[in-house]
Amino acid sequence: MVKIEYVQNVPLLTCFSALGIFIGVSFFTGCGPVLSERTEPAPHEEVPIAQSEAEGVFVLEETGKNILYGEDLGDLGAAILFFPYGIYKLGQTAAGFAGYELDAKRAFSPEVQDGLSEVYDSTIALPGKAAAAVAGEEYRGKGSKIDLEKFRRENQQEPRLKPSGE
Repeated sequence: MVKIEYVQNVPLLTCFSALGIFIGVSFFTGCGPVLSERTEPAPHEEVPIAQSEAEGVFVLEETGKNILYGEDLGDLGAAILFFPYGIYKLGQTAAGFAGYELDAKRAFSPEVQDGLSEVYDSTIALPGKAAAAVAGEEYRGKGSKIDLEKFRRENQQEPRLKPSGE
């Protein structure tokens, strides 16, 4: 049987609550220079909307290929292998949901930011490039978008318009 320990007669849950408050306050006071309001939509938010089953299958296939043969595979691997990076990525996600953009590179000068971006991009790209090479696919780096209009032209499908009542 597992025994719940107490810290000086304070329940463990209270300790975790205090830790959560400490982390929250530290985040908002320490991330001032690297946290800003998002001015334009992030590239991943511009998701094409499939209007048929064939288009849905196409979008899912292309999204999977973008993950496997792009930078997302390296991002996922880095978050798993280096736990603090995973916490940073979760913070980026939370800030994105709140309408903010979290970028730790902003704490450095523009020259250092360029160098960091170059090193980061080349390191994160390695797993995706390796997977693409093994699979005989083309590497899908930054800016890879799903061209649903091209799919529609190739398959001669017109987008269905939703009735005005929906």
